[in-house]
Amino acid sequence: MSMIQAEFNESVRYFFVFFENSLYLTEGRLPDCQSVRELIKNSTVKDSFTDSDYKFTALELESAPSQEGSKWTAVPVRQFFSENSKSELCFLCARARGLLNFRRDKVYCAKCGGLLQDDRDFTARSCTKCRKQYFPQLEPAVIVLVNKGPKI
Repeated sequence: MSMIQAEFNESVRYFFVFFENSLYLTEGRLPDCQSVRELIKNSTVKDSFTDSDYKFTALELESAPSQEGSKWTAVPVRQFFSENSKSELCFLCARARGLLNFRRDKVYCAKCGGLLQDDRDFTARSCTKCRKQYFPQLEPAVIVLVNKGPKI
C-alpha cells in the first residue's frame, strides 16, 4: 500500500494545515478532524495528502483562513519548530511541509512530459506515461556555532 494517499483520512493522529510559511493551529494546538472539516467548508484546499505510515494528514490552503472571530491562528513554521524541537511533531511537520513542496514542484515527468501521480508503493511520484519514478530530494544540512569562551 502506498505511504501517501490523496484522500482526506479521518483516522490519523495529526493534521497539519499550511498556508505559505505558516502552520495553522486551533487554540494553540494542532487541529482535530472536526476543526479541519469546518475549515475546508470555507477554504480552498490547494493540495492535501495522508501519510499512512506516520498517521498524519497535510493540507495546503489556497489562501489564509479568515481569522476574525476564528479559533485559527497562524504560527510561522520556524517558530513551531523552535517551540516543539524535542517533540515528534517537529519531524512530522517538516515531513508534511517537505512532501507538500515535493508534490507542488513535481507535476510533470522530466523524461517524457507526462503527468505525475502518487506512486502506489513508495513515497514517490510516478509518470502516467513512461512510469518513471521521482522521489523526494534529500537535503541534509548542519548548522554549527563555533565559540571560544564568550567569543563567537
